[in-house]
Amino acid sequence: EVAKAGQPVPCGRLATVLIGLDGSLAADWAGKGTFRKFVESLDTRPIEFNWSGSGGVAYDPSRPTAKPVAPAQTAADWADKNLYKIARQIHELTDVPLLTPDKYRNLIAMIARDVAETPFHLMETGKRVRDRCKESGLPVSRADVNHVLRGLSMRGHTFDEGPNDAATLAKKLANNVRSLCLREQFVLDEQADRAILEWIGCE
Repeated sequence: EVAKAGQPVPCGRLATVLIGLDGSLAADWAGKGTFRKFVESLDTRPIEFNWSGSGGVAYDPSRPTAKPVAPAQTAADWADKNLYKIARQIHELTDVPLLTPDKYRNLIAMIARDVAETPFHLMETGKRVRDRCKESGLPVSRADVNHVLRGLSMRGHTFDEGPNDAATLAKKLANNVRSLCLREQFVLDEQADRAILEWIGCE
C-alpha cells in the first residue's frame, strides 16, 4: 500500500485495508487493543511510522519525497492550553484523534445530521461526514471520522436504532475515551474527567 502510494499513507487507510483483508482484526486488533499497538508488535521494515500527527502515517524512509510533514495540529489551535496538554497525552496513549473541541462538536453534529438523513454505513457515512466537515470550514480527515464512528460502535451504539442526537453521541464518545484511558491505566482524576467532557463537547 505504501509502495503504491509513493507518499505517506494515513494509518486510518491502512487500518481499513487490513480490516478488509481480515475482518476479525476489527474487534481488538488481534488482542492488542489499538491499531498502533498491533503495528508496533510487527516487523514492518522498511516501512516506518510517524505518530505525531492525528492518526499517524506510514512511510518508506528511503524515499526522500515520502518523509511525513510536521503535523498541522499544534497548541496554537487550542484556546485552552491545559486542555490541549491533557488531550495530547490521551491522544498519544490511546490514538484518539487530537481534534480541537470545536472540531469535535462540529464533527458530532455532522454525524448526527448525516445519519438522520441517510442510513448508516461506515465507509459511506464516513466519506459524507468528512465532506460535510470540510464544507463547514472545520475539516477533519477521513481517518479521524472513521476512528470516531468506530469508537461509537465499540460503545455498543447502533446507528440504525439510535438515538442519534449530538448530545447522546458526544456522551457515548466521551465514555469510549474514558474506557480507552482506563485500559491504558491513565489515571482519570476529576480534572482529567472534566477535560474529556469539555474536549469531546459534552459541556
